[in-house]
Amino acid sequence: MFLAMNDLPAAEGTLVSINFESFRVWNLEMVRPSECRERIMFIWTALDESVDRLQRHAYVVAALLTSQQNWSSIERAWKKRLEKDGLTYFKTSEYRGLNGEFSRFKNEELYPKPTGRKAAREILNDLKLILKSEDLVGLGLAINLQDYRKARKSSKS
Repeated sequence: MFLAMNDLPAAEGTLVSINFESFRVWNLEMVRPSECRERIMFIWTALDESVDRLQRHAYVVAALLTSQQNWSSIERAWKKRLEKDGLTYFKTSEYRGLNGEFSRFKNEELYPKPTGRKAAREILNDLKLILKSEDLVGLGLAINLQDYRKARKSSKS
């Protein structure tokens, strides 16, 4: 994902640029379009959205941002860790319910209680370590759905 905004109301005619000033330090700054050739970079992202089961309380979007080099490193390590246990992807809801990719950990012949849950947790912990090993920036946005619905209803009046 390329992070640049040309239509910022408070700073018309500028772009937002994220620069890696030094190791593990991110600097968010405003730059003029004439400076773009020196400043523009590409940011690689992972986005995920979630809502409560009945869509009553909150809608959440989260993103991880990093350089392409860091993201490539994360992807290699992530895939390698999943392959170690024969998984093709990771989905938190499947981890929690021991279903989908994690259904094998419910098999009490292979994983007597509580070893299935323990094995699944080990995968999650390893994946968290992979994310912590690289320079990432996390962003999140949560929308209170009750407030959102009230605002939508009042704007129609």
